[in-house]
Amino acid sequence: MHSPVIDISSLAEDHSATSYQYVYYCWIQMQGNAHIMITRRSVMALGLIGLSLTLSHAADDAVKALEGKWATDGSAGISAEWTFKGDKLEADVNGNLYKADFKLDPAAKPHATMDLEITDSPDGNGTKRAGKAIYKVDGDKLQICVSLPGQDRPSEFTNIDEVQYKFELKKKK
Repeated sequence: MHSPVIDISSLAEDHSATSYQYVYYCWIQMQGNAHIMITRRSVMALGLIGLSLTLSHAADDAVKALEGKWATDGSAGISAEWTFKGDKLEADVNGNLYKADFKLDPAAKPHATMDLEITDSPDGNGTKRAGKAIYKVDGDKLQICVSLPGQDRPSEFTNIDEVQYKFELKKKK
């Protein structure tokens, strides 16, 4: 930011100008620059708020896209039904019911991400444990690859025993 340039030559030539007028003139100049600085900061803040709202809106849209029941067709030897309602998930995997809160980041690259906070699990040890997942929605098909608590987020949609599991689900009508 440049320092304000104040032309005081007209005040210096005008012998009737008092020091009070000179101070007032400088104050007006400084207020003008402060106003510009505030305006620039305000514009930047509004831009950040707009970006935040856009990202929040994208996450809300992603949550709405997952809303409802998704299930495997049973052909892969696994029976799973995942039910999304708001930011809550119930996943029944081979008769074992897991409950979790989730947050989505649909803009994450290379894959959209899902963070899970397990609130209930069949073994009772799941409470407040975190799981990480990647997901992809393609029409009525949903792929999720979720890591076990304590493991890194999956980077690909693949099964790795005792580390991460891939689910291919279809939207139930």
